[in-house]
Amino acid sequence: MIIFNFLNVKFKVSFLFLFLISWFFLYDVGNVAFICFISSLFHELSHILVLNILSAKIETVSFSVTGISIKKDENLSFLKEFFVLISGCLGNLVLILFSLHFKLKIVLFVNVLILIFNLLPIEKLDGGQILKLFLEEFLNFNLSYKIFNFISNLFSLILTLIMIVLIYYFKETKFIFPIFLILISNLFEN
Repeated sequence: MIIFNFLNVKFKVSFLFLFLISWFFLYDVGNVAFICFISSLFHELSHILVLNILSAKIETVSFSVTGISIKKDENLSFLKEFFVLISGCLGNLVLILFSLHFKLKIVLFVNVLILIFNLLPIEKLDGGQILKLFLEEFLNFNLSYKIFNFISNLFSLILTLIMIVLIYYFKETKFIFPIFLILISNLFEN
């Protein structure tokens, strides 16, 4: 793992993340991997921007096989936490509007997929964290925990089954298998 500090924030980059990024760039057709990487980076920078606007201290930014995660130093109020969580998707929405205006079909497609994917109610994704935030705000902890885990595991299972079908039908595609590994690791990670 590569660890460095920049602007009082610790950055962690796993070697497996670098391997996957290299894999995607190596087999990149039509700059799709580059567009995915820049769009995902813009998504995370949107989170960081809102955290900075709210004067929340960012402890670490980690780049791993399961994605990019931002750990903050403090707990935020319900509304502030919601804005931080939704800001990444709003960043993708900005890129969608930009790509509609300039008729950039691949950028549009990639950002619509990233937006939809991040809104899924799976634990590691923004949608899952938003669901968890709302459940914990309005229900007792035990009930919210049970509902959240059920919904998150159900959507993870559905997504895994979809990926298995995609691997079966698109065996030649070099992008499907690494994405499947990421989803499986997300499903079984604590």
